[in-house]
Amino acid sequence: MGITTITSREFNRDVSKALSGVLEAEQRFAARLARIAGEPQDDAWRYQFVLEDAIDITRDSAELLAEDLGVTLEISNLEFE
Repeated sequence: MGITTITSREFNRDVSKALSGVLEAEQRFAARLARIAGEPQDDAWRYQFVLEDAIDITRDSAELLAEDLGVTLEISNLEFE
């Protein structure tokens, strides 16, 4: 078996394609979190901290990934209501 050689351009293209998929998934997840936060529940106090933390982490991760990919990110300002 021989060693396969890939150029850095090919590697960057493959990585960028994979990271674009991750960014799309993070945006879908952020939308789900926003829907959960927007639906008033009697027991929301039980998970408010975890939901706020998940929203913050998802937003930060998506923003950093978009910056790495050089794209503009369109995530609404998610807040727990």
